[in-house]
Amino acid sequence: MTTLLDPFFGPYGGMYVPQILMPALKQLEKAFVDAQNDAEFQAEFTALLKEYAGRPTALTRCRNLTKGTKTKLYLKREDLLHGGAHKTNQVLGQVLLAKRMGKNEIIAETGAGQHGVATALACALMDMKCKVYMGAKDVERQSPNVFRMKLMGAEVIPVHSGSSTLKDACNEALRDWSASYEKAHYLLGTAAGPHPFPTIVREFQRMIGEETKAQIQQVEGRLPDAVYRRTRRTLDWC
Repeated sequence: MTTLLDPFFGPYGGMYVPQILMPALKQLEKAFVDAQNDAEFQAEFTALLKEYAGRPTALTRCRNLTKGTKTKLYLKREDLLHGGAHKTNQVLGQVLLAKRMGKNEIIAETGAGQHGVATALACALMDMKCKVYMGAKDVERQSPNVFRMKLMGAEVIPVHSGSSTLKDACNEALRDWSASYEKAHYLLGTAAGPHPFPTIVREFQRMIGEETKAQIQQVEGRLPDAVYRRTRRTLDWC
């Protein structure tokens, strides 16, 4: 199928979903491309990141951790962002995009709850209905985040099928979206899933790298020798 953007990252990617979701993905891709070229949308997104989320976030040098070595270690402090994690960045972008598309409801999934909290934040800010699917086991384990989501008006839906964890929550969220995509937007929480979601998440998170690059050159006068990034369960070297 012809797409406006490259749907692959090397050998990975594509749009392997039920045929019923193809119109929704095509609509989303076109809306995203249009928004990327719309100065007004970009200005509104940038303003939200600055005035609501609290960007730019600090670059903190860990002097005590590297004491006695020649290493200089810096942390990009996404934990200082409103909502407590980097999730807020791309969630603001996607909810803004959903409003541009005329949607009035957001569907999301969450495991530990951070993406759910960020989604609830953005939906409360932009007056959007919010439904968050969460594995029943995760609902029990992450009760503080469940409380925060509900406090901000989100409907948290426990999923009891399968292993009652994140993958089952994703399945239920997609089922919901397949039946309601004309009014709802599925807000995927990471650079995964069918095209154009990985590209959308990447672009709505790119300010982290851009800020870090500018900040490290300001304090060190050069780029770092190595960059390490934390993913859900691993520490990767870039």
